[in-house]
Amino acid sequence: MVTLFSCTNGGTKFEKDPTLVKLKIIDTTFFQPSRLTSLNNSLLFLDNDEEFLIHLYNPSTKKRLFDGYHVGRGPNEILGPSSVQVIQQDTFWIHDFVLQLFYKFSLNGDSIKMLEKLKFKSLRILYPNFISDSTLIALNILESSKGWVIKIDTKGDYLGQLVSFPANKPDYPDNILTESYQAKLLVKPGGGKFVLACRYSDLLSIYDTRGVLVNTYRTKYPFDPTMKVTTVGQDLVMGQDDDTMIGFTDISVSRNSIFAVFSGKSRKEPNPTSSNTILQFDWDGKLINSFITNLPILNICWSENDNTLYMIALKNGNNCLAQMSIK
Repeated sequence: MVTLFSCTNGGTKFEKDPTLVKLKIIDTTFFQPSRLTSLNNSLLFLDNDEEFLIHLYNPSTKKRLFDGYHVGRGPNEILGPSSVQVIQQDTFWIHDFVLQLFYKFSLNGDSIKMLEKLKFKSLRILYPNFISDSTLIALNILESSKGWVIKIDTKGDYLGQLVSFPANKPDYPDNILTESYQAKLLVKPGGGKFVLACRYSDLLSIYDTRGVLVNTYRTKYPFDPTMKVTTVGQDLVMGQDDDTMIGFTDISVSRNSIFAVFSGKSRKEPNPTSSNTILQFDWDGKLINSFITNLPILNICWSENDNTLYMIALKNGNNCLAQMSIK
């Protein structure tokens, strides 16, 4: 089997024969985790359906080290946890998409403590990431005139556009357009660059932190967001139908690489939000590896300490924790 992928850089295309990979199963007792993140020698994950929201797990001993905090509106609760950014080995932030708050936590031994929170003002964003002590970048899903990727200060105020929406974008109402270009945004460890991988398109782009495009990836058969516009009361809302395509379902980054789970399925196909395909890019945007796994994957995270890609995979319809070593 040969899968064709392309990377756009002055018309250059890279074709890769995928490597078939049998995942190593670590634990089959996982429940419904999401936002899998590497933290020191452990894995941090969130689970909205458990009694506790935040969990710390040691993959070597297969033991949970910490379970704490809750979903909600109360003190020290998070209503809509949506992404995590690790700043240092013992410090991380969790974004509350519903309340547009950014919560800072510290790890002390096996205990996790909430330190502070940052309120984003008059903004609706996804995947906020610090690029310096004084500046964050995030994906904007409010007015498109503000930009696709925007800059924010540490008071939560809008500083300006960093990256504009794609030029050849579909002709949707403004609120549908920004929703349709949802993408996962991650900053390179150590800074300097960031990557955007679209949920409803095969578009993956790398930029430097000034907003200058480094490279863009598209598949052999590129697709843009395909949505339907529906009316709920007086509001126009984004809907999906059988023609809606799923692009990148998750990404993770290391100092040298970007790992991306790519679906390429339409909503009419079974399980479009899981995939057996992982693409590996360097930070110049070159596709250097493609992998086909024996199990479908939901979430991934790279561990620099273990030189391993951890993932939540599906086996017989149940979640399991698996790993794939990268040479």
